[in-house]
Amino acid sequence: MASLWSRLKIERFAFEHCLSELEMMKRIEVALNWYKNERRPETLNGMNPMTYRNHAVKKIV
Repeated sequence: MASLWSRLKIERFAFEHCLSELEMMKRIEVALNWYKNERRPETLNGMNPMTYRNHAVKKIV
């Protein structure tokens, strides 16, 4: 979890200043959605994490 927050702070929030708590919560929500559903790391064969998980589950069943 610490790695996730570190990555988000560096990649998403380094140069952004939020005006309110609600704005920060919305930006965190968008960043988490990107992290879980859109990023495509090489370690997952270019698939996003959700696709990779679904692919792995299909192999087991």
